[in-house]
Amino acid sequence: MLENTSTENLSINQDILQVWKTQVRVYADGIRKLADTCLLFADDVKVYLVARSDADKVNLQSALDRISDWSVKWQMRDANFC
Repeated sequence: MLENTSTENLSINQDILQVWKTQVRVYADGIRKLADTCLLFADDVKVYLVARSDADKVNLQSALDRISDWSVKWQMRDANFC
């Protein structure tokens, strides 16, 4: 298959890969700024917090609200919260 692939096509594919990597970094950095305790994998985000007080519960809800607002701002689809 690669013997039929031109150098130009490989260059375009590398450019697309670089853009994708940049988008993933921007996405991950944006989410990390919104929630102190989060786990990222591919396009999934898990926000977690041990709620020992009412203030912890408020902080967790605030993080979820910030992520929800961020997803609307950036027109992310299928932002489901569990």
